[in-house]
Amino acid sequence: MGLVGLVGLVLALFVADAIMAGDGKRTLKFGAGLAVCAVLAIALGDPPRLSSSSDCYVEWDMRASRTVCD
Repeated sequence: MGLVGLVGLVLALFVADAIMAGDGKRTLKFGAGLAVCAVLAIALGDPPRLSSSSDCYVEWDMRASRTVCD
Protein backbone atom coordinates (compact mmCIF):
# COMPACT_ATOMS: atom_id res chain seq x y z
CA MET A 1 0.00 0.00 0.00
CA GLY A 2 2.84 2.38 0.80
CA LEU A 3 4.46 1.82 -2.57
CA VAL A 4 1.21 2.68 -4.37
CA GLY A 5 0.99 5.90 -2.35
CA LEU A 6 4.58 6.84 -3.13
CA VAL A 7 4.11 6.18 -6.85
CA GLY A 8 0.88 8.21 -6.73
CA LEU A 9 2.69 11.13 -5.12
CA VAL A 10 5.40 11.08 -7.78
CA LEU A 11 2.78 10.90 -10.52
CA ALA A 12 0.90 13.82 -8.95
CA LEU A 13 4.08 15.88 -9.10
CA PHE A 14 4.56 14.90 -12.76
CA VAL A 15 0.95 15.88 -13.50
CA ALA A 16 1.48 19.27 -11.86
CA ASP A 17 4.67 19.79 -13.88
CA ALA A 18 2.92 18.83 -17.13
CA ILE A 19 0.03 21.19 -16.39
CA MET A 20 2.42 24.07 -15.71
CA ALA A 21 4.32 23.27 -18.92
CA GLY A 22 1.05 23.20 -20.89
CA ASP A 23 1.70 19.73 -22.31
CA GLY A 24 -1.67 18.04 -22.75
CA LYS A 25 -0.38 14.59 -23.74
CA ARG A 26 1.89 14.32 -20.71
CA THR A 27 -0.91 15.55 -18.47
CA LEU A 28 -3.26 12.85 -19.74
CA LYS A 29 -0.61 10.14 -19.54
CA PHE A 30 0.46 10.90 -15.99
CA GLY A 31 -3.14 11.66 -14.96
CA ALA A 32 -4.20 8.20 -16.13
CA GLY A 33 -1.38 6.67 -14.10
CA LEU A 34 -2.47 8.68 -11.09
CA ALA A 35 -6.05 7.46 -11.53
CA VAL A 36 -4.83 3.84 -11.66
CA CYS A 37 -2.85 4.40 -8.45
CA ALA A 38 -5.92 5.87 -6.77
CA VAL A 39 -8.04 2.87 -7.75
CA LEU A 40 -5.34 0.48 -6.51
CA ALA A 41 -5.04 2.36 -3.22
CA ILE A 42 -8.79 2.11 -2.67
CA ALA A 43 -8.89 -1.56 -3.68
CA LEU A 44 -5.91 -2.55 -1.53
CA GLY A 45 -6.96 -0.52 1.51
CA ASP A 46 -8.58 -1.92 4.62
CA PRO A 47 -12.36 -2.26 4.38
CA PRO A 48 -14.31 0.11 6.59
CA ARG A 49 -15.46 -1.30 9.91
CA LEU A 50 -19.21 -1.55 10.24
CA SER A 51 -19.29 -1.72 14.03
CA SER A 52 -18.51 1.54 15.74
CA SER A 53 -18.36 0.10 19.23
CA SER A 54 -15.94 2.09 21.33
CA ASP A 55 -16.66 0.39 24.66
CA CYS A 56 -13.87 -2.19 24.42
CA TYR A 57 -11.73 -3.45 27.24
CA VAL A 58 -9.24 -6.24 27.84
CA GLU A 59 -10.42 -9.01 30.10
CA TRP A 60 -7.67 -10.89 31.92
CA ASP A 61 -8.29 -14.10 33.86
CA MET A 62 -4.67 -14.78 34.89
CA ARG A 63 -4.22 -17.30 32.04
CA ALA A 64 -5.18 -15.45 28.91
CA SER A 65 -6.50 -12.09 27.82
CA ARG A 66 -9.21 -11.24 25.37
CA THR A 67 -10.78 -8.07 24.07
CA VAL A 68 -14.44 -7.61 24.87
CA CYS A 69 -16.58 -4.97 23.16
CA ASP A 70 -20.07 -4.04 24.30
